[in-house]
Amino acid sequence: MVNPTKKALLVAMTVALTPGLASARPALHAGAINASGTNDATRWSVILSAPINTDYQGLLAAPTGGGWTVDYEGGVLQRFAPNRFRRAISIGGGPVFVIYGADGNLWLNDGAAEIVRATPEGGVTKFVLPTYQYAYGGLTMAAGDVWITEQTAVGRVTPTGHLTQYNAGNASCGSAAKGIVTGSDGRVWYGTDCGGGPSAVFAIDPTTGTQTGYTVPFSPRGVVSGPDGAIWFTSNQDNGLLGRISTTGSVTTYPVLRGSFPAFSSAPQDIAVGGDGDIWYIQDLGVSSLLGHIDPVTKRSWLITPPADFSGRMNSIAAGPGRQLWMSAGNEIYAYRIP
Repeated sequence: MVNPTKKALLVAMTVALTPGLASARPALHAGAINASGTNDATRWSVILSAPINTDYQGLLAAPTGGGWTVDYEGGVLQRFAPNRFRRAISIGGGPVFVIYGADGNLWLNDGAAEIVRATPEGGVTKFVLPTYQYAYGGLTMAAGDVWITEQTAVGRVTPTGHLTQYNAGNASCGSAAKGIVTGSDGRVWYGTDCGGGPSAVFAIDPTTGTQTGYTVPFSPRGVVSGPDGAIWFTSNQDNGLLGRISTTGSVTTYPVLRGSFPAFSSAPQDIAVGGDGDIWYIQDLGVSSLLGHIDPVTKRSWLITPPADFSGRMNSIAAGPGRQLWMSAGNEIYAYRIP
């Protein structure tokens, strides 16, 4: 994820908020740091390395093998196979996320007032967003369209580039530059900031445009739809928590950081579902990262300390082929093979 201080300040717009109920913080769940077998150094590898001024962000596995990533500093979309580049497509701006659209093309947010469509062969088309909006919070697919979070809005973009916007949040919860995901109920879920008060997660019905808000105890960052049908989200604050919200609005938090780590740098970051069905996430430590996961059924959680050769600060996480996880870390992309 890009440090939000690199971007413009977020402001508020208005829709109705229907609050949900946030549960009390539960007791620490079972699990151990470096649980037996999970931090085996042989499970780690570097699958892509680039010059030091590269800043890899979002990751996407390709159906034909290998994957795609974006270089935030270079403004480039890159196709890669393990240990080698295959194609570089100049995008411009500072791209952060990349997904496949229903049209088979790649869609990106470029960190500026544009949404980008790129063909796998390298054709690039840019669609300009309204004034004062920047697309850098996340992308998802729903109802055949690409959905993006902007500064104070959520955008819906058709394959031909037609844009519909929905005001984000409500009068006090309008900063929408957070993660976004399509839930098991077909609604589009995203997180907001709420001006120092309790934060909220909102869900948009893509058929009617109706939004429903649910109060959560901390500001969401990354979001993912879990195999249990719920939305899981990481914290944008230094509290070592993961959140889970059911599609009916029931909220639970899980304290997943254990051990002696700096209190100012203990926030979970990006999040993904692994090939084993667990919820995997990056735990930020300021100058380095841990890899964590939680079983969505038993709620047991583990933290994995990467080997010394994999000490970079990780940005994004995605499921690779089989039981691989991919993590972007500055000028490198790491792979971890799930036991």
